[in-house]
Amino acid sequence: MTIAVLSATGAQARAIADRLARDHDVVRLSRAAGAGLSPVDTGSEDDLVRALEGARAVVLTSPLDYRPGVRIGLAERVTRAAERAGVRRLVLNLAAAVPADNPRPVAEDLRQIRAVIQSGATPWTVVQPTAYFDNFLAPWALPAIVGDGVIASPAPADARISYISHASLGDFVAGVIDRPASVGQTYDIGGSEALSGQALADILSAPVGRPLTYQALDLDQFAAGLNAAFGAPTGDDVADIYRHLSERPDALARDTSPWTEIGVEPESAAAWAARQTWRLA
Repeated sequence: MTIAVLSATGAQARAIADRLARDHDVVRLSRAAGAGLSPVDTGSEDDLVRALEGARAVVLTSPLDYRPGVRIGLAERVTRAAERAGVRRLVLNLAAAVPADNPRPVAEDLRQIRAVIQSGATPWTVVQPTAYFDNFLAPWALPAIVGDGVIASPAPADARISYISHASLGDFVAGVIDRPASVGQTYDIGGSEALSGQALADILSAPVGRPLTYQALDLDQFAAGLNAAFGAPTGDDVADIYRHLSERPDALARDTSPWTEIGVEPESAAAWAARQTWRLA
């Protein structure tokens, strides 16, 4: 089967493409040029049609772009292009969870993206992950972990989060893409255990090689930093996700029933941490 993976240079989409490539022919579509990449102008429906022709399935990871209408517009173009190109399966990685009781604008935006895919003619599956272990390797997180022994995160310390790895996301998408029973299904997925901030720190302490403590970031400062880096209202919208966790500490806790249904197992915090290199470059 030929599968097209959009935004293939992003960390999530790249993990999905790498996993699918074990069993399928994968076309890695990207606006950026590079080895192994096929160029596509995602702002052009006609160009998307050209890029998707010959693919039996397409995987769309919703980008982390909070500008008004950008993500919804992309979902609309991909949905129409998939139908025009004769694609038989469309898998949406929403790249975030959408708790039903979250009324904030960022959650409503995600619901609209999902609704666009679900209203299309191409058989669809939606995957809604929680939060990623891999974020703790980012330049804004790793120095504090390695240098100071602190896991700093905007999530409240008492929030129980079923973190997932990028590799496990790839495993899950690979599990659903060939499975007819997953058509028309929306899966809320997380990892194998729901962890508070300090519980996560305790698990990561051994592989990191030092005792770790968890520190919840001030959300107003967190939002201001993101607004300065990416422009408002990006920081406000992202901070809203974590404000909801302050009100609903279990909003990102998940059971493993979707994994059992698909027949794969998510990576644990200990297993993920053990295969990382905990040092600064």
